This record gives sequence, structure tokens and C-alpha cells, in this order.
Amino acid sequence: MSATTTLASRIINAKKYINTHFDETFDDNHIYFYNGRLQPWEDEYSPKLSTSAESEIVDHRLQRIFMKKMGLDDVMLGIRRFNWILNTIYTRADYNVEYTDYRNWLHPEQPFYVMNSEENVYKCISNGNGTQSLIEPTGTSFEYLYLGDGYIWKFMFNLKDAITDKFLTDTWIPVPVRDEDKSVDHLFIEANTIEGDIVYIHVDDAGKDYTYAPEIHIRGDGSNTLATSIIEGEKITHIQVNNRGEGYNFANVEIFGNGTEAKATAMIAPPGGHGSDAIHELGAFYVVTSAELIGDEDGVLPIIGTYRNVGLVENTKDSNDDIIISESINTLSDINISNTSGKFMTNELVIGEDSLAEARIYFDPFDGTTIHMFRIWGEFIDGENIHGQETGEVCVYEDAGSTYTDVDILSGDIIYKENIIFITRREIQIEKFVFVVEF
Repeated sequence: MSATTTLASRIINAKKYINTHFDETFDDNHIYFYNGRLQPWEDEYSPKLSTSAESEIVDHRLQRIFMKKMGLDDVMLGIRRFNWILNTIYTRADYNVEYTDYRNWLHPEQPFYVMNSEENVYKCISNGNGTQSLIEPTGTSFEYLYLGDGYIWKFMFNLKDAITDKFLTDTWIPVPVRDEDKSVDHLFIEANTIEGDIVYIHVDDAGKDYTYAPEIHIRGDGSNTLATSIIEGEKITHIQVNNRGEGYNFANVEIFGNGTEAKATAMIAPPGGHGSDAIHELGAFYVVTSAELIGDEDGVLPIIGTYRNVGLVENTKDSNDDIIISESINTLSDINISNTSGKFMTNELVIGEDSLAEARIYFDPFDGTTIHMFRIWGEFIDGENIHGQETGEVCVYEDAGSTYTDVDILSGDIIYKENIIFITRREIQIEKFVFVVEF
């Protein structure tokens, strides 16, 4: 028995992932981007390899510092980015071939689509029988681009500026799903396609002994495709499509001449026509998520410190076991103190002398009145000494005026996690993250 996962299945799963996790109307789910981990890596420029081990997942939960709500505007399907490069031999899109044979990225140096210097995306319909691409495809016409180097291209889509700024990277191209996210050119292409047309006929075998150009007949369930052959050295070197026709689901190429053995294949447009469905035509089974941290995020995101973990977490709960729905939240507690002997270290473990409650120091401003803590276990007792386990410093806990985070740091499902090189926070900087998940 032989089985395979289809392209449609992968795309359906990618869309379900988006709807399940990023659409709040779906089962009342709430997803957040998070950052965390103050503790340095053993090698700060070589983060620990991220795995799905439960201990690591728990560690990411515990070390969260800040969370920012995500939604449908922050996620999109995507494809790998391949810029048009002079003298490259591109692969023609062939929907008669097993999907993974030419789209599995084993040979990314010969992709079947490109992004040009104007950030327009084009699909290769014909590569001029395997020649180098010498002319960059340009323009946004719904007509096919027949270029002087023998290539035929189809403009697929371009992006709105807002989508470009948020999702486009050096390695990924977002592919909009919702009409509201698509550019005017993209929508126009989708509305002006011809279903079942034949743009290109590939010569599989040039044959032999043709002393004149044989007639080309197309037999199938469509109509009106007209083509002529070109011979050189008694072989068929090219079949020119003079009228593309329409309505074909299947088509056979019949060759009538005085030679023998020539064979050709009609390249029929995919369902809906070339350009009707960029998601399926280009294989957008990647999910691209974009998150930004801007300054102090309206006073919620600490602008002091470093972090080394980022990810996506769903349905974090508060201390009352309710799912958190605020736009952003941090996990820090502001603890009032007195009689401090000195300054605590960032990430230092502190323990209550009587309660044995534990916490980690996020930041000690060394003002003698407040310290910022996270990962608090247990309850400190008013008036007890708190001891730093690395510096040996001591302070007195003051219950009055101390405020605690409402986040249950053990709650939430981590659905994506990444260990990164440390980032030091600054008040005026913007930190942008793009996560990609393959289906």
C-alpha cells in the first residue's frame, strides 16, 4: 500500500493552525508573543538548542517576563523567498509532476517562482527548454510575459506596503489569504484568469527525420488551442502556442508529419487558471508570524535588562484561573523593602528568612524602597529578612504597597519557542521577530 500527504492537506492544516490559535472567535483562544530568560547562556553567542522536551517548555513558561496579544493581523501563510538572479536556469511549473519532485526545496537554486527587484512575484511557465534567464520579469499585467530569452512568466501578486513592512524578510514571502490583505493587483489577477488554458507545450522527445514542420493537434475536453511546430536538423525543437484555448482538464498532443518518435506534453493551467490561487500554485504551507516590541509598550514592557527566550503561548491564566485577555501584561512583582544592605544581582535567587518563599530578582534600582521580582514561590511575611543567595545582601520585606503579578506562570500552552542570542532592551528601540512553522 502506498500513501502520501497532499499539498491541499498541508495548506488546510496551515490554515487551521491560523484559525485555531489566532482567531479569538474560535473556541475563545487567546495567543500571546512572549519574551524571557535573564540567565545567560553558557556561550552567549551560541544559545542552547531548542527542543520540545517538557522540561524546556516548563522553563520557558517560568521565565516569561512580558506577553503581547497576537491576532489574525499578525499571521499569514508564506513561501520561501527566491529573488530573480541573472543567468539562473529556473524550473517551469509543471502540474503533471508529483508535487515534491520540483517543490521540495532540494534544489532551491532552480525554483519555479521568483520575486523581482520591484517585489513582484512571478511563476515560471516556460524556461525556454532549460536555458538561462537573461531578462528580469517586470510589470503587473494579467497577460503572460513572453520574454526574449524564451521564458514565459505569469505575474502572481505583489504586497501592500503594510504587509511588506510586517512580514516580508530576506528569506520569506507572505501570501495573503484574506481579500482585505491583498493588493489591488493581486485581486485583479485573481479575477482575470482563464481556466484550463494551454500556455506552453513541452517537447519531450524531438523525434527524427522530419523534413517539414509537422502539424500539431490538441485532443482533450477543452477547445480552441492552436499550435505550430518548429524544426531544426529534422527534429522538433519547439512548439509554439498560437491560441491558448480554454476549458482543458486533460489534453493529448498529436503530431502529424513524415518523421517519427516525437512526443510532447501540453502544460494545462491548474484549476482556476494561472494566478487564480497563489496559495496552492506556489505551495504556501508555511505559517509566518510577525511580532514587534516597541519601546516600553505603553509602560508595560520593562526597558531594562536582557532576554534570551521568545515564543508563542496560548491561554495563559491569572491567579483566579481565568484566561488572560488583556492586550499586554508582564510577570513582574514590585516588592517594597527597607533596611537594604546593598544591591541584589539580576536573576539572583532570594529567599525569605522565615517564610522560605523564593523569587528571582529582575531589577534592583538600589533606591532602598523597591525591587522588581519574578518567579515568586510561596508568600513572604511582612517584616522578615530576604536574603540574596549570590551577593549575600539582605533587605526587609514590607507587605504594605507591594504589588504582585496576576499571571499564573505555570499556565499556558507553549505552541512555539525559540532560544536566541541575548537582546538588551532600550527605551527607543523596536525589536521585530518573524516565526515560521512548516506544515
